[in-house]
Amino acid sequence: ENIMNGGPPLFKLPLWFLNCIQPLLTKSFLKMAFSPSCKPEILEASKKASNANSMLACRYYYGAHIWLTGEEANSILSDCATKKRAEEEEVRDEKTKGDHDKKDERIPCMILHGVDDQLVPIESGEAVANILDAKPMIAVDQAGHEILEEQPEFVSQTIADFLFRNGLLLE
Repeated sequence: ENIMNGGPPLFKLPLWFLNCIQPLLTKSFLKMAFSPSCKPEILEASKKASNANSMLACRYYYGAHIWLTGEEANSILSDCATKKRAEEEEVRDEKTKGDHDKKDERIPCMILHGVDDQLVPIESGEAVANILDAKPMIAVDQAGHEILEEQPEFVSQTIADFLFRNGLLLE
């Protein structure tokens, strides 16, 4: 949970060792990122692609992130929730003052999250959806972290429907 900046300690190991354990890392990733019901051919393609990744590139990728501690993440969530409550209160105040015609300036957003995601728990997706006032928050069945690979038709149709419904996509 408390990953120091610079990435997970695992990626600080020597490259020769990371290259040796890459198949184990891939196996662990696949188990956490994909639904147990994932099609074998999707898993095999992802396994092949993952094992083809350079461990040096992985080290730099994860090292470039700024990793938040649990305390920092909770602080950000708390600040967002406070701002959201203040905005809701402001809207209520404007409506009581008679400004009923004020246009809602929120940007429509939608969160899709795999039910079987073990890398980012669905509760995290729900928290983000709540902060962004994302409607709807869609839990994608039979999908983990890789929802586009596991449920491409459902995800594509859901996004198209959302864009159309919000006037962001023409027929």
